[in-house]
Formats: sequence, structure tokens, C-alpha cells
Amino acid sequence: MTHLQHLNAGWLHAPPNPRICCHCLLLRDPAGLALVDTGIGLEDVRDPAARVGEPAISLAGFQFDEADTARRQLERQRIDPDAVTHLILTHLDPDHAGGLADFPRAAVHVSAEERAASTAGDWRYRPIPAGSPTPPRAKPGSASKPAASTSASTRRSSSSPSSVTPPATAALPSATATAGPCTSATPTTSAAR
Repeated sequence: MTHLQHLNAGWLHAPPNPRICCHCLLLRDPAGLALVDTGIGLEDVRDPAARVGEPAISLAGFQFDEADTARRQLERQRIDPDAVTHLILTHLDPDHAGGLADFPRAAVHVSAEERAASTAGDWRYRPIPAGSPTPPRAKPGSASKPAASTSASTRRSSSSPSSVTPPATAALPSATATAGPCTSATPTTSAAR
């Protein structure tokens, strides 16, 4: 049986928009541990401007608290973060992949399309100097659809955790994105078959 646990691994709040959490899922079963997304990471907390960039911090309202990181939450639950063997990333924006470096022994799974975008100059993964205008938005329906069966899976060694990390600064596509209710920092659990 696989157990599913929700973690709020960070918060975004840019008034007047509602406060939203950085959703992560911890999957536990006899085969091991996996995380779906990593949320805001320790390196983001230690150096927000260099990792995320002031424009993105202001636009999305990043909140940086070491206690909220997925790694620290696992440690509080007496779960060895180094036991996480797989990271499944929905995409590489910093509120989803900021904690990538916190799990250097895990294999990283990300769509080939997203991986290519992170290394090919996609505006979401380029540093945006302070004072620059907000990057252009893609028109609704103009974004390419991800290939259903295409993925890139990478094993990292602890000596090269940045081998799958996009550039340190990235902008969020929108500060008006909404998520489901996240009113508690207390993890919830459920079981799936």
C-alpha cells in the first residue's frame, strides 16, 4: 500500500491575492520514498535574491522560512531526507523545484519538454534584473502541450546536484494563480492502493 502525505513546503502571498501554499506530496511504500515537487528549498531561504530573484519574489510574494522546507519537515517527522530516492517534478518553477538541491541522492524525473525549456532560454528560467518589466505572458492556448509519454529521468551524484537544476533565478508565470485551500501547515495523510 502506498501512503500519500501532503506537505506545504513554502508559501506565496502577494496581496491582494490569497495566500497559497507550495504543494508537495510524499509517497511512502515498501519500495521507498518519493516526493512530487520540492517546494521552496534551503538554498532559497539562505539566499532568496540570488536563487529566485527580487522581481519574482515581489511578483509572487515568496515567503522564506526554513521550517517550511520539505527537508526540515521530513526531519521533524524523523524521516531521513536522504532516504528520498525519487523526485517527480511537475515543472521547474522555483516554488515547485526550489528544494531540488535538498535531496542530492534522489533520481529526478521531469518531462523532457520542461527540461528542454529550462536549458533553452525559456523566460521562466532566466535571471530578471531588478527594475525590469515583467516578462511577456504566453497567450492562452499557445503553450505547447506536454508529450504524454515523454520524460527525462536523471540520476544525480551528490558531487553534482546542480546537473539538473535550472538557472538559479526564475520568474513565476503569474502571481494570480490559485490553489486549493491550504489553511494548515499540518501534514495530512491518506492511503492509496
